[in-house]
Amino acid sequence: MRITYDKEADALYIEIRKGKVNRTIEAGDNFLIDMNRDKKVMGIEILNYSKITPRKEGFKISAGRREISLVV
Repeated sequence: MRITYDKEADALYIEIRKGKVNRTIEAGDNFLIDMNRDKKVMGIEILNYSKITPRKEGFKISAGRREISLVV
């Protein structure tokens, strides 16, 4: 897993697995989910990250037993 933040675009990307993205799904106003041909999640992009995330607290993303805390 790899997390990158593009300050110019104000977008945070969480790469869950490497591979070819086949489809991107909009999940609300600020979330994009990249999926492969087998419908497995490849990554999650959070748009307008600094505007929707409190700076001091950040937020948590949980998936099964995995949990990611993010503050940029």
